[in-house]
Amino acid sequence: MSIKQMFKKEFITETDVNEGDFLKGYSTKQVAKDVYEIKYNEVENQLKAALKGLKKHKALFKKSGETDWGYVGDLGYVQEQLDTIKTSFGN
Repeated sequence: MSIKQMFKKEFITETDVNEGDFLKGYSTKQVAKDVYEIKYNEVENQLKAALKGLKKHKALFKKSGETDWGYVGDLGYVQEQLDTIKTSFGN
């Protein structure tokens, strides 16, 4: 079974990855590549879901009559979180 299959089936936990317990017999370079690919795809899917949520949020704002400042506050909070994420990537 490949590292990707093991990780996807949750045979490998985050703790295992952090502590390296599952690495015996595997190249750490290959493991990093496989786990990076998995994590990249997961993040990409989360971003797509977030964009869908943003579009739904806009529709709800319009439905509310576009006068509810709570929706504006929601977007301000999301912007702050995105700034933190961008910083993680050096932007």
